[in-house]
Amino acid sequence: MNLQLSSENIVLACQKAEEFLKGNKVDSRNIIRLQISLEEVLVRYQTEFGSETMF
Repeated sequence: MNLQLSSENIVLACQKAEEFLKGNKVDSRNIIRLQISLEEVLVRYQTEFGSETMF
């Protein structure tokens, strides 16, 4: 997956991560923790490099 770093695509990436983790039977608490971490990293990256940046 290669997307622009828009807010919508950050949400999409977090949803895709959730689907992947659920498919691998990861504990729901850990899924939430990982989603929050992923979102924080991507938002910081977006703030630093702009929403036109690809990830």
